[in-house]
Amino acid sequence: MLTQKTIKGWLPGVNAVFRYHLPLLPVQYPDVHLATAKTFPQLRKQIIKDTGCRLKGIPDDSCMEYIHGRLGGAILIRMNQLPPKTDFDAFIHFYWHELGHFYSINADKNNLERFNDLDSPPEEEADYDNVLYKQRGYWFWSEFIAEAISNYISYKFRSSDPDNPSSTSPNYRPDEINWKAEIWGCMVDRLMNFLDYAFVWCYGVDEYSLAMYFATLLTDDFCKLYVNAAREGKLKMYGKATPEKPGTIEPTCISDRPKVFQPFLWKMKELLEGQLKKKEFWITDEATLEKLGRFIYELVKAKKKL
Repeated sequence: MLTQKTIKGWLPGVNAVFRYHLPLLPVQYPDVHLATAKTFPQLRKQIIKDTGCRLKGIPDDSCMEYIHGRLGGAILIRMNQLPPKTDFDAFIHFYWHELGHFYSINADKNNLERFNDLDSPPEEEADYDNVLYKQRGYWFWSEFIAEAISNYISYKFRSSDPDNPSSTSPNYRPDEINWKAEIWGCMVDRLMNFLDYAFVWCYGVDEYSLAMYFATLLTDDFCKLYVNAAREGKLKMYGKATPEKPGTIEPTCISDRPKVFQPFLWKMKELLEGQLKKKEFWITDEATLEKLGRFIYELVKAKKKL
């Protein structure tokens, strides 16, 4: 089990890696607080007060949380909620996800976080429905982009030469992957699980799970390699030495969902792929939030018809 001493020893280095691979921000990076089961309630209450945050509820199982408000922000690590086998790789991915929240919020040029308000907008507003779409889109976007940033930093960290971060590590050899089903099958399981959780509610769609699905599909390095291997006809089925032909295996798992969902999932994928091609992929706009929100509402409507 990780100790506070171990984590405090890691933080300077993992913060430095994150800063190295992203443009500088004109704001101070958040303080990090470590809480035990005993100190958590009061420490979180104090951080909320110090940052001017409007949060009220406490996440049930979150091991890390970026708390922010008009007075600043901080990352709270809940030691007793960290998975028992959390190692360095798992820790930095969780941590960079929270820094991803910090970075995307503070790099935002359009004040999009105003759509994060959990209170619904006034019904008399002329664009009431559009605001709701943007709100739903923001909830999805905030988790998608935090995970995308974490995956981006993780890829840079693992594929770069530690002595020369601008060069590729000699140990990074994706071209040598033997695409047996035992290797790529775990990726299918991850994607399927995210999609299962996204649609597990009776009448709703879980934005967090859907965001994690798309962030994994589009930004996780191994998943991208797996998708490319399917496109290039490199994937092998169980017990077969010969790869399947290109196009035989549909790697996204979207085609495994009910047909009423598929058009909207494909459209979301296309929209997010376009976003990720931008140099500053972590910056988006209201129009994109609205489109994402509309797609999610269409998925909810489709779910109710089933």
